[in-house]
Amino acid sequence: MAKKAKWRRHTVEFKHQVVERMKTCQNIHALARELKIERKLLYTWKYQFEGRPGRGTRIWESLYRNWRLSIYDVIRSRAQVAVSLIV
Repeated sequence: MAKKAKWRRHTVEFKHQVVERMKTCQNIHALARELKIERKLLYTWKYQFEGRPGRGTRIWESLYRNWRLSIYDVIRSRAQVAVSLIV
């Protein structure tokens, strides 16, 4: 059975340094192997610093937006009922 890698938290400064190294690096896979970090994590950090949304963000944003709009519809309809009862 394969051993699990120990979970590590990386500082923002370290992440910035790694992203800067990625810009000049010819082989991202070798960089990831050298740092003992998954390659996809390097790209995740790169996208975060660029301000780009991560994978799957659009799906969650649209689900949240639809949920929020449905809540507003419920509140709006209840407010209309309350106003009609008062008048």
